[in-house]
Amino acid sequence: MKIAIISTSCYRKTGGVAQGTWQAALEYANAGHEVHIITLMDYLDNYQFPISDIRIHQIKIYHFSIYKSKKIDEDFLLITKLLTIFQSCAYFIKIISIIRNIHPDIIQTKGIIDAIPAYVTKRLFQIPYTLTIHGNPTYADSNQMGVEWLSKLSKKYWSYFPQVRNANQFISLTSQSRNANLKLFKRDSIIIPNGVDLKKFYPDFKQRDASLSNLEIICVGVLKPFKAMEYAIQSMYFVIKTIPNAHLTIIGDGPLHDSLSQLIKEMNLINNVTLMGLLPHRDILQYLQKSHIFLQPSLSEGFSNALLEAMGCGLPIVATPDASEVISKWHNGYIVPYKDARSIADAIIRISCNDEIVLFSHRSIEASKYYTWNSVAKQYLEQFQNIIKKSF
Repeated sequence: MKIAIISTSCYRKTGGVAQGTWQAALEYANAGHEVHIITLMDYLDNYQFPISDIRIHQIKIYHFSIYKSKKIDEDFLLITKLLTIFQSCAYFIKIISIIRNIHPDIIQTKGIIDAIPAYVTKRLFQIPYTLTIHGNPTYADSNQMGVEWLSKLSKKYWSYFPQVRNANQFISLTSQSRNANLKLFKRDSIIIPNGVDLKKFYPDFKQRDASLSNLEIICVGVLKPFKAMEYAIQSMYFVIKTIPNAHLTIIGDGPLHDSLSQLIKEMNLINNVTLMGLLPHRDILQYLQKSHIFLQPSLSEGFSNALLEAMGCGLPIVATPDASEVISKWHNGYIVPYKDARSIADAIIRISCNDEIVLFSHRSIEASKYYTWNSVAKQYLEQFQNIIKKSF
């Protein structure tokens, strides 16, 4: 097959969509398919891509960059507040032109905006496409349109968007998101989760301090409101009452960096919480391997790549209800309420003080084997083949 993937994010330092785009594309190429990624960001100029058969079509539009800041993960969405109608049209026209030249058998899109040119090319060239919705679209601040005010304004009309109604296959990451997508988009969907590369993320318990008196907790994510990192920080106030030397490492950057840093100072947690900032994806492994517990306090998640990578490294999980599908299935941690620092602390203490770390670590490792990118890619490829057959 000749597969085109439209995704504004690919091969970034962090970000589930970016990682998912690149890893799935690698698996498609390794399976012998011709793969094209059509993407926007000029931030890709800062990366040296690994050798692969993937063909990258990088669109550049003057003043369209959303990665001008040194903190490239502050604004990772498709359209910023400065985006003009002209620039949007130029972007879509360039994608359509690329697709016309490639003429793939199928197009995979990673969101509502990415699906717009796919819809047009379906009408012009009869090329089928799939639409995967990442994140939880029912979350109040869900930003499916790339601009918060536009997403909120248009949310009740999403089911009428032609690129939504005409997608050959709608894809969700979890059963929770499937129900949410059915409610908002009026489209049933199949479930294909995110994946993890277990060759890159694996346990090494020699790196972990055997003494739980030096408990290491880790969070990974962009520092934006929906990640709710302030509750992770606040939970440490309660944790250190039982485990004084407990330490929380937060990997990621974003617009809330300064306010979170100030919160750490105000709560006198300088010795117990570290904001590591943004790290290359490959460097996160060493922090996961030396940690005891992975914490995900998010208000909204699709199927977190960071969570899967933590499981691959053998970490017990403490997370909010968006991760309940994984944790309830594998029993490798605890679900805590949203915005509840005390419950987070109680779960962390319970895991560390009741000998559950070994049990949950083992369960995380076993569970991660069911979410390899190879397995995920096979599910997508099966769907692609079925769609192409039906199109003829």
